[in-house]
Amino acid sequence: MAGKGQSRRTRGNRLRFTNEGTLFLLMTLGIGMGAVNTGNNLLYLVLGLMLSLIILSGMLSDLVLWGIRAKRRLPSRVIAGMPAIMEIELENSKRFLPSFSLSAVDEVDDPSQEKPPIGAYFLKLDAQREHLGRYVLQPQKRGLLRFMRVRVSTRYPFGFFEKSRRNEHVEELIVLPRIVPVPDLLDAIEKLLGNDPQPSPSRREPRSDGIDIAGLRPFREGDEARAIHWRRSASLGITVVRELDPNPGRDVALRIDDAFDAKDAQAAEAFERVVSRAASLALVLHERGLGVEVLARGQRSVHVAAAQPLDPVLNFLALIEASETKGAHPLARTHAATIDVDAGAAGAEP
Repeated sequence: MAGKGQSRRTRGNRLRFTNEGTLFLLMTLGIGMGAVNTGNNLLYLVLGLMLSLIILSGMLSDLVLWGIRAKRRLPSRVIAGMPAIMEIELENSKRFLPSFSLSAVDEVDDPSQEKPPIGAYFLKLDAQREHLGRYVLQPQKRGLLRFMRVRVSTRYPFGFFEKSRRNEHVEELIVLPRIVPVPDLLDAIEKLLGNDPQPSPSRREPRSDGIDIAGLRPFREGDEARAIHWRRSASLGITVVRELDPNPGRDVALRIDDAFDAKDAQAAEAFERVVSRAASLALVLHERGLGVEVLARGQRSVHVAAAQPLDPVLNFLALIEASETKGAHPLARTHAATIDVDAGAAGAEP
């Protein structure tokens, strides 16, 4: 899930010599010393040519970066351990001149997250045009991923040094938990699916077509004749119709114990397995038409019905943190059917 970005501003250029540029600079200094010591005009000529290449490279790289604006496009959903396509849009606001050989890389404010090794590369940006580039991001941990800025850099034209400019653009992205197989929990799912929902006798009546009746209401123009409850209409003296419930499925609560010692590496790994298994099971239940919520110690997620997107539950699991084992609140309770999610096998992949 993508967050809102703050206002963008551009910092000044930064210069970093490449290996080739460092070698070229050392050669230039050596030739310059030889020209001064010997007074050879040919060496002075070569020195002038090499210095002019350095100056020309600096001027052209500044011209390439001038008028470039960067904008990031975050994906709607990112899952830990799975590749996601990131998009960066560069706009060349120069009136006539194009820009060449630009790369754009996102800078992440989280050292624990894997930074993208390769950003988007742009061979040519035409004047007064916007160009879209893509790269693959594969975060290894769930949680909040904070993007600080987009660094646009170039080695044009000779590759002697890399000049970059940072575009401040703060955005947040929620990385969802890993999706893992849960074969040991499938029996519990099938047991729940095998039980018929228990409608309230005062509110629901069974129907042969598999749709539950949520209640009765007076007949309105446009209602179908087959929806009329004839027996009830005769007893009340007015025409009433059945109000159907399009989503009569059972609600399931996934209960996880988040009382883990975060300082213990093994306990932290076990907690990550619990969260991943809960997210995977929530997806299975939701795909089978069941409402889902997650219960933990002293907190619970939003209840998501079968017809609603599952993102609130997945976001809750993405951001949940382990509670202190001492003085932890008791596990929350619910009247819905409950499945207790544990860490599974110790050697399972988190």
